[in-house]
Amino acid sequence: MHNQLFSNHASFGRGDMNRWPVSKKVEVFLLKCDVHKEETLNMFCDEHSKLCCANCAFLNHRHA
Repeated sequence: MHNQLFSNHASFGRGDMNRWPVSKKVEVFLLKCDVHKEETLNMFCDEHSKLCCANCAFLNHRHA
């Protein structure tokens, strides 16, 4: 759907973040945890299909 709506601009995936047309401030904002503002999103929870910081992973995304 994205390619149909925005056919006139180039899209870059996470692997090409250095080519994203956003400012460094926006990039930093997108990589920060919503709950723990000082933490960076650096983990992925397969069970919840969510990016999370180490604190969230430990507190909310452990397998029982």
